[in-house]
Amino acid sequence: MTPTEIVEAFIEGWNQMDWDTVVDLLAEDVIYHNIPMEKLEGKAAAEAVIRGMQAVAVDWITLNIAANGSVVLTERLGNFKTRVAGKAVSTCPVPGALSRWSLARSKPGAITLT
Repeated sequence: MTPTEIVEAFIEGWNQMDWDTVVDLLAEDVIYHNIPMEKLEGKAAAEAVIRGMQAVAVDWITLNIAANGSVVLTERLGNFKTRVAGKAVSTCPVPGALSRWSLARSKPGAITLT
């Protein structure tokens, strides 16, 4: 897969709430910084937060995507619905978020920076 296809697969994994796919696309030494959340270092830390979100619906819409070598930039809208105290709660959308994704050279096909 190309770097763009890897990032698109990651986004689609979120949209399908396929956490195995999402986590499998992360490198062991990933730096996961999904703003406004705190920066996380390492696949295990990122996986704990991703699986712990208790998402009931995810809708990331890619507005623009561009790649230069192993770096991919996306502009997207992000909508989440999560569970808080057992109740479904809609979170505010992330309008026009610009994300930089770096792909690992040591493990081709893995995301090292989000």
